Amino acid sequence: MKKNFKGILFSFCFLITSLLACPEMHGSFKISDQSIVFLKGAEVGAGYLTISQTTETPDKLIAVKMKTETEESKGFMSRLMGLFSNPNQKGPHVELHDHVPTTEDPNVLTMKRIKDGIVVPGAVKDSNGKLKEGAPVKFEKNGKHLMLYNFPESIRNGDKLELVLTFEKAGDIAVTLPIASALSTNEKPCPHHH
Repeated sequence: MKKNFKGILFSFCFLITSLLACPEMHGSFKISDQSIVFLKGAEVGAGYLTISQTTETPDKLIAVKMKTETEESKGFMSRLMGLFSNPNQKGPHVELHDHVPTTEDPNVLTMKRIKDGIVVPGAVKDSNGKLKEGAPVKFEKNGKHLMLYNFPESIRNGDKLELVLTFEKAGDIAVTLPIASALSTNEKPCPHHH
């Protein structure tokens, strides 16, 4: 009986772990490999994830914001106060960034903000006419990434962060990114020039 119980418990744990590791589906988008890394003691970090599509129409990721920044979650007074706030004193915010070669030396990368969005290719049909997931867009170290600015300790010390990805056609999609252990100053999430 004890042996059977252990086997059932092991199977249950394996199933739960497998489900948690599975990519998340958000409409026609498949989101996987999510994580956020903050620099120890600093208010900046980098977010990583992979996005692919299951429909044929390409879409473009045009912005990323904290879930709490969405207008639906703000009360009337909060929106009113936002009209009078100093635009130079930005709170936590997220930007799309990429690492690109410098003009002086193509072997040296520099970080650049992506202002015109990132295209997520649509799905393609295979030889049998079935739709196959489109080429993934990867946000990863030394490549495209989400750059997080002005994040206070209360947020950095959490276990996850909810962000909203804004697409040109699909609109807003909420995603959850787990927060990894903070990196030391020697292990910067974006080691190249900013």
